[in-house]
Amino acid sequence: MDKIKNCVFCDLKLNKGEVIFETENFFAGIGIGLAAPGHVMLIPKKHFACCADILKDLRPEFEDLKSLIFEKIKDAFGTPFLVEYGVFGQSVSHAHLHFIPKIRKATEFYPAYEIKDIFREMQIPDGIPVRPALWKTAAAMKRQNGGYVFLQNGDYAVLFERFEKELSYRHFFNEKMGVKDVPARWQDTTAEQEKIDVVKKQITCQLLKF
Repeated sequence: MDKIKNCVFCDLKLNKGEVIFETENFFAGIGIGLAAPGHVMLIPKKHFACCADILKDLRPEFEDLKSLIFEKIKDAFGTPFLVEYGVFGQSVSHAHLHFIPKIRKATEFYPAYEIKDIFREMQIPDGIPVRPALWKTAAAMKRQNGGYVFLQNGDYAVLFERFEKELSYRHFFNEKMGVKDVPARWQDTTAEQEKIDVVKKQITCQLLKF
């Protein structure tokens, strides 16, 4: 699908200089309400509602970029976990995959955190059905259920059949870990959180090089 009017991810100009890397079909963007320096998103330039909708001929490029961004973040900030809400829980209805470092060093602006196993520490309810993280499975879940949640920790990646608050990384940081500089919703970012966000973005741009 081509670009959609007023979609913040369809128009790179609307991202206000927060694009840190791009190819012909994708870009890496920083966004609003970062969990930590190094928190970036992989986003297709064409409008797709979720990653499962990305055209088959674009998927090899997506996978290559996913690996590249993962390694760049790992080298600069530490290993990230990955999450995509596949229409469920997305505040912007344009496909985007989050890369979030599992370790954050303390600064004068915010405290440190460390995540060892995002699956265990999120305390995900046992009743949410889980399937293997495959392209065809994600597409089938989108058709059947209207969406999915993708979560990856290291080599372990799965798709959840529905969204609950325990699968929200913002809920996890804000409520479970008490990391209050991460807004519960990016739309509700406070003035103080915005100031801290600027610091996180500056560090990201300084250390994350492509």
